[in-house]
Amino acid sequence: MDIVMISHVPILYVVAWTILAIIAIIVRVYVYFKLSELEGKTDGQDNAPKLMVVSAAGMGAMWAAATLLFSPFVDLTHLVFLAFFMSGFASGAVFSSSVFMPAFNAYFFPTLIPVLVALFLYGDNDSSLMGILLLVFIISAWRMGKNINFLLTKQYETHLEADVANAESKLMNAKIHALKTMAGSVAHNFNNALTGAYASTELLKKELGKSEKAQKYIESIERSIGIAIKHAKSMLDYSDANFEDKSSFQILGIINSLRRSYSRKHGIQFKLKIDCDNPLLPKVFGDAEHIKHSISELLLNAYESYDNQPDQEKMVTLRVSLAERPKKTDQSFWANIKAKECLVLEIHDNGVGMSDEELDAAFDPFYSSKFTGRGVGLSTAQALIEKNDGWLTLSSSPNEGTTATIYIPTARGLST
Repeated sequence: MDIVMISHVPILYVVAWTILAIIAIIVRVYVYFKLSELEGKTDGQDNAPKLMVVSAAGMGAMWAAATLLFSPFVDLTHLVFLAFFMSGFASGAVFSSSVFMPAFNAYFFPTLIPVLVALFLYGDNDSSLMGILLLVFIISAWRMGKNINFLLTKQYETHLEADVANAESKLMNAKIHALKTMAGSVAHNFNNALTGAYASTELLKKELGKSEKAQKYIESIERSIGIAIKHAKSMLDYSDANFEDKSSFQILGIINSLRRSYSRKHGIQFKLKIDCDNPLLPKVFGDAEHIKHSISELLLNAYESYDNQPDQEKMVTLRVSLAERPKKTDQSFWANIKAKECLVLEIHDNGVGMSDEELDAAFDPFYSSKFTGRGVGLSTAQALIEKNDGWLTLSSSPNEGTTATIYIPTARGLST
């Protein structure tokens, strides 16, 4: 505004607004330097939003005071230009400040509402029309700012969740790598010692002759050593230290063998369902011993789910099917599988099931919710399945049982 337009304005108004403007500018400069100090620091970050609101509110108050103080003395034409100027300035603020909505509101409403009021109070019909247009702008611009704020916040949260998941994945991988290294070293030395002890029992048999009592004790020692060797092998399997012998084979033979074994030893009843057009299943490709060990660990986990239900009928359903690789794999576990076709084995028990917390920790090494559990069964099964280019998933609910689903590449799925 030039001097002509404020010639009738009381000098007190001019002085008051000038002081307010100086204070608003000082506050803005102060906030700028304070935010610069906080950049890159972790302490004091909670104050940053408050500083942003104070800065925005100060500038909003300055413009509001200018409108309220000078509107009665300003030519209507200039008030219209002021409205356009403030509208454009606020429109820019929509895009620059909408990341933090309280700061946007602190500037937006004090800036435009007084202009709107002045147009209706001090203007004629033309200025009232301008006021209506400005009201429409205020509503639409505020809604636009709110929508932008929502989109930016969602985008920020998505990136943050991805960063957190990536950091957790790296931490878990480092933890698993350290555990595998330790497990491999311990199991290797443990296995060597057990092999020597087992050989010594054979020599001890010959030295003691045909003493039935001695032979009985030696057989008991051999059984204990055999169990220990089996556990050492599990640790070697988990640590990736065991030799791989991959080939094509029929998995039904392994499934039927384990069914007979667990029925005889643990009294489990099985239902086998084959959901394929051709009952002659295609061969899978992998290390047969690893696959057998993995299925055995999952069946053992199913059996142990009945620990607190001695009277519960131990029923395990085995369902075999085929699954083709979907076209889009970015958002699924198929991104980790090379084969175009997998044989799918579902193992469902009707045991106690697992809570969400137990399900989340089920594959953690040495985690067990059972008093007698070793905590390596599921993690070993997962490691072996992934070692054979497959995948293992778990789903469960309390009192509804657990379903373990194994995806094993078929030989033809790898060759096509």
